[in-house]
Amino acid sequence: MSRSYSSSHATLRRFVASAFAIALLALTWIGCVGGTASLQTLSGDGGAGGAGGALGTGGGPSGCSAGTELCNGACVDTSSDAAHCGACNNACSAGEICTTGACGTPCLGGSTHCGDKCVDTENDPKNCGGCAKACAAGEVCSGGQCGATCLGSTLCNGKCVDTSNDPENCGACANACAAGEVCSMGQCAQSCLGSTLCNGKCVDTSADMKNCGACGNACPVGQACTSGLCTLQCGNGSTKCGMSCVDLQNDPKNCGGCGNACPAGQLCSMGQCSVTCLGGSTLCGSKCVDLQTDPKNCGQCGTTCGPYANGFGACNLGACYEVCNPGYGDCDASNGNGCETNLSGNANNCGACGQTCGACATCSGLSCVAAPGPAAPGAIGQQPASITWYGTGTFTIAPVAGAISYTWTGPLGASVTGGQGTTSASIKFDKNDGQVCVTASSACGASGATCLNVILQMGAPPGSQAFNYTGGMQQFTVPQGVVSITIEAWGAQGGGSACCSGSQDDGGNGGYAKGTVSVMPGQVLPVYVGGKGLIGPGSGGFNGGGLAGQYGGSGGGASDVRSPGGQLADRLLVAGGGGGGNCGCPDHGQGANGGGLAGDTGLTFSGYTPGTGGSQVSGGTTGGCGGVQGSFGNGGSDGSYHCAGGGGGYYGGGGAYAAGGGGGSAYLGSANNASTQSGIWTGDGKVLISW
Repeated sequence: MSRSYSSSHATLRRFVASAFAIALLALTWIGCVGGTASLQTLSGDGGAGGAGGALGTGGGPSGCSAGTELCNGACVDTSSDAAHCGACNNACSAGEICTTGACGTPCLGGSTHCGDKCVDTENDPKNCGGCAKACAAGEVCSGGQCGATCLGSTLCNGKCVDTSNDPENCGACANACAAGEVCSMGQCAQSCLGSTLCNGKCVDTSADMKNCGACGNACPVGQACTSGLCTLQCGNGSTKCGMSCVDLQNDPKNCGGCGNACPAGQLCSMGQCSVTCLGGSTLCGSKCVDLQTDPKNCGQCGTTCGPYANGFGACNLGACYEVCNPGYGDCDASNGNGCETNLSGNANNCGACGQTCGACATCSGLSCVAAPGPAAPGAIGQQPASITWYGTGTFTIAPVAGAISYTWTGPLGASVTGGQGTTSASIKFDKNDGQVCVTASSACGASGATCLNVILQMGAPPGSQAFNYTGGMQQFTVPQGVVSITIEAWGAQGGGSACCSGSQDDGGNGGYAKGTVSVMPGQVLPVYVGGKGLIGPGSGGFNGGGLAGQYGGSGGGASDVRSPGGQLADRLLVAGGGGGGNCGCPDHGQGANGGGLAGDTGLTFSGYTPGTGGSQVSGGTTGGCGGVQGSFGNGGSDGSYHCAGGGGGYYGGGGAYAAGGGGGSAYLGSANNASTQSGIWTGDGKVLISW
């Protein structure tokens, strides 16, 4: 039916055209007789007319109206005719349509024909915003633009998805709805809420391109879904007339308005029907165009601007130039490769050619965004695990990538005493609990802080108390918050001796002991500071010095600190006293130094036996003097003629006849960080307690 109608219609058109041509020739002849032609003959060569020229050289072949071409005896529009697509007899295959003179598969639902596939250029990373516009590695396609993040959607497993209705990613990535459920407004439910279930998804059929007005009713490319209806969307200054987008300025079928067709033999120029092109426009083919601005006839008829990769051609003052699509730029200033540079996420061309973001910014989309500083440091380590009031702790973190410095802070009253700027810092506290915090810094800024709560154990401000010789017991009260003290003790020197010609200071020197012991706040600790021995005859130095006889010296007393019981067995730390000297006529000997863990042995100058030093288990042996040797806490000697006394100590040194007395021993007990030295102190003893 369609084919027979077309054939008879074509025959009729040929008859009419022949008759019309004969009439025109007759009129031309008549005009010539009168000296002036009244109507110009239509030309069949289709050549271009000059500016302001008449239609004579711009009509279609064989009298076809503007915009059509004679194919097989019929005037057809080769831009949309599937049997003559782009040229006569160039028929599209079954299932294809002819669009702008090219055959292709009709793509539905807002998709675009790229190669042999229909794709969604809104989220296809290989065809983002247009065919073959691939996103760079690491970018996603969102809203038809490549970028680092999804716009108005969520990146799930490499794709931008709408989590409000995606049953595989409902409300959040990988949150799949159970069998039989749908995703509506980001929640899995039994039915759609305020929307329609189409092919497993809840959609708004009033605006969904793939389900416009009803499920499965997809709008063709170039149309949009508005109020549930597929409507044509025209751009680039064109106007919708019927089901076509036309230029009202030069369309002879819609000249100045839809349906306003120009009479046969007239053109549409600047929206007006005319026999000539108006306003300086030029006839190219069957249309009046502005050679200064028409991208299909730029500067002269037939000169087309473009195509350009990632852009389109435009004409200005008769010269072609390229216009880049949003997000692309011609950064090498070469038209040959079009808009070759993706400006999205490009740190060297961010949003515009040559716009760099610098070392401390990144390109996000088309804008430079200040780069954040380094990541916050990891967990903070603390040593020791328990810190007392006024104590010091060491805090450590692992290095942070990109960081060049670190800033440490502590609670109120705390101070960083070492390691500021590094990954390990020493912090001294007062008695305030609180947080130790650290941030990492780079040239681009600082990270957030990582903090550690520190709860201090009770303690006291650092302090010390000295005890000098008094000849009696003294006391030290442990301050509140103090749980350990460091004791330093110096034993007393042994007494000098009398010679026939006078006296001499030849008693042995006292020893030294140091150590840290555990205590309890408020404890009262007895303190004994040893006294220096005397020239005999007489008593020994306070706190264990042995007696002296004529010509001899008495032993120096030990210095010690005791637990609250106060007995010799309660001593926490002891420094030994020196042994007494022994002169006479002539000089017979010299006193020994106090310990050391063992006291020294006295010296003899006349062959008599000196006293030996005390040890950790027994007193020193005696050389005569009634056989009284050193004992637990006391030096030996009975004070008889020419006897020198042993020094006091943990165990006292032995006394001696006509020779020097032995030194007392030191005692460290269970003290930590303990040490001792022999023979370093002269005169009376001394005790220093610090915390």
